[in-house]
Amino acid sequence: MKCILFSVCLLFTLNAVAQHHPVGSDVDQEKQDLAPPPVYNYVEQMPAPDYDIAKYLSEHLKYPDVAFAANIQGKVVLKFIVNEDGSISDCKVEQGIGGGCDEEAVRVITGMPKWKAGIHNGVPVKVWYTLPIYIDPE
Repeated sequence: MKCILFSVCLLFTLNAVAQHHPVGSDVDQEKQDLAPPPVYNYVEQMPAPDYDIAKYLSEHLKYPDVAFAANIQGKVVLKFIVNEDGSISDCKVEQGIGGGCDEEAVRVITGMPKWKAGIHNGVPVKVWYTLPIYIDPE
């Protein structure tokens, strides 16, 4: 009798404990729902502007006075995220030349009109994009 009573109590206790702890897949799904979407380096269809980027840069990029005075010119390499909606975010200088050129390049890139978003498995996703910009006084 004690053995049966003990077994029933143990069964109820295990059942109660099992109900209060979520199953591993539920916990994984909750973590996945809370995690930010990944940012890809390469996708099936890379993001791209639907306008002439060279023309946009030539119209909006201003050669900094400090760079002019110091005769600084060259290539600034920027890395940024093209979001699912085509907007630009998280712009960083990967390789700079100083003289205000790096900041000017970031200003122009962050102010660009939206791009066509990158596509992965048929869905728009965030994608890192690297862009060299040549800055000279002409």
